[in-house]
Amino acid sequence: MNHINDVAFNAWNCLRGMSPSALLWTCVASVVVAFSVWQARAQWDRTRRFDVYAQGLSEREAKFLQRQTRRRMQIAILAGIVGAFMVAGLVVPLRSAPKFVATCWSVVLLFGAWTCLLAVVDAVSVWISFSDERVRRDAEKRAIEYHMKRFRDSQLDQVARAQDAAKASEGGLDERGARRDACKSGADAKQSTSSEKNNVADD
Repeated sequence: MNHINDVAFNAWNCLRGMSPSALLWTCVASVVVAFSVWQARAQWDRTRRFDVYAQGLSEREAKFLQRQTRRRMQIAILAGIVGAFMVAGLVVPLRSAPKFVATCWSVVLLFGAWTCLLAVVDAVSVWISFSDERVRRDAEKRAIEYHMKRFRDSQLDQVARAQDAAKASEGGLDERGARRDACKSGADAKQSTSSEKNNVADD
């Protein structure tokens, strides 16, 4: 208990002796650590229940989500380490433990660079994935429009053929009717001629 009190007292003295800028950076590093812990837990939950999160996704999308989860888990862990060592390097006085402070800031620089690199890779991969998805959807849209145009043209062609067949059928009926009328007129003419001849013969 006394040891804990001594540590707390020393930490309080360190905080009191810090400059406002160092205190501000300590608060920022503490927020980074807290956010990293929360993000790591979220990514770990996604890793454990990946089947739930991958429902309704294609195989390509599921693989992308799995790789993204791994990257963001690493980013969260590394960011938490960077924040913790930054807090340690800011709280511990340089005069009391120069080697420890130098080690802390070396870890901050090394892991910070690695975290930034992973963040850039994650951002680029997301941008590439979205670009590929947009290209794929545009290609699907063009394919659907092409098939719809072909279907519409085929329907219009069928309608035009049906109209031509109907016109041809109507023309055939009219021709047959004209022939029938001509035949009927010829028969009537013959009949009237024969009637006239009979009348002449009777006279």
